[in-house]
Amino acid sequence: RTGVLALKIGVVPQWTIDGKKFYCTLLQVLDNHVISYKSPEESSSNMFKNVNMTLGTLVVGALGTENRKFTKAYCGLFKNAGVLPKRKLSKFAVSPESALQPGTPLNASHFMVGNFVDAQAKTIGHGFQGVVKRWGFKGGPASHGTTKWHRRPGNIGGGRGKGKVFKGKKMPGHMGMEWRTTRGLKIWRINTKYNVIYVHGQAIPGPTNCYVRLFDTVVSKKRSLMLQNPPPVPTCHISKAVDDDIYDENLFNF
Repeated sequence: RTGVLALKIGVVPQWTIDGKKFYCTLLQVLDNHVISYKSPEESSSNMFKNVNMTLGTLVVGALGTENRKFTKAYCGLFKNAGVLPKRKLSKFAVSPESALQPGTPLNASHFMVGNFVDAQAKTIGHGFQGVVKRWGFKGGPASHGTTKWHRRPGNIGGGRGKGKVFKGKKMPGHMGMEWRTTRGLKIWRINTKYNVIYVHGQAIPGPTNCYVRLFDTVVSKKRSLMLQNPPPVPTCHISKAVDDDIYDENLFNF
């Protein structure tokens, strides 16, 4: 199935029915629409050159805005979908039976409580950092004659025959702003009124208000558990459920 684009809006505590406390990250699915779809035969881009070519390519956009903020060429991408230009676009690999027509809306009901998802985003950017912050080095002595060596890395290579710096040596450099994926996260609660998904854990990459790619997990053990409560294929076409909040059976409802 396709994934969605969500905004990371914060972290809140939750409790199970037996009183165990844990944290959930709130991901809000805002104004998601299918922009375009390419069949497996048409999907020959470099992005999926190493993926099984029985999968097609589906582009999802989030957060529509005014046409004047973008170029004419960019606005033309949304002509077939019949929606306003989106601030963010993302590409997902989907099977032919999970293909969706351009213009199809996607919301939090695309997932189900109790299922497992993978969250992918860019980590928080820290700029150029030293080895103490970037890699957790101990640094040099704090006193006893130490001069300008408190946060230095120390020796970076050996002598004699191996007198060189090996590839992959941990050194100062750019920190953060890299794609990272957290896998096998359980959905504990879904608010269908505001399209908010409560995902287990607080280690989802990225800062607050960043875009997160959310899709069904690829962890085999977690996927086997989802067979007991399979999500809707290709998506849920109901705009709003009967209940605003849908809870997991093990989650305490205040």
